[in-house]
Amino acid sequence: MIEITVWRNKEQSLEAFLVEGHAGYADYGQDIVCAAVSTLTQTAILAIEELTGEEPVVDLSEGRLYCEVPSRISAKKQAIISTILETMFVGLMAIAKEYPSNVAISQLRR
Repeated sequence: MIEITVWRNKEQSLEAFLVEGHAGYADYGQDIVCAAVSTLTQTAILAIEELTGEEPVVDLSEGRLYCEVPSRISAKKQAIISTILETMFVGLMAIAKEYPSNVAISQLRR
């Protein structure tokens, strides 16, 4: 199962996420659930970098992806990052709803 944890700050903005595990939906290389989650999360990181010029803290290893957005940035960049991450979150929630045996999402406050 893929376990996704997202952290929100006191303003409810998504500021970090952790994705761990494997979906187990299909064989390695054929797993559409893993591919969908990976695509959404990695595209969000790329979009943050490309659209804001900011580099989030990223820790990527086999079966694990952690991302934390920069905390000291302009309001304009924060709004862009928030939109990117909320869009990612909507997609992840849709995947979790469609494949509840393969993806679980938890939301925490910092």
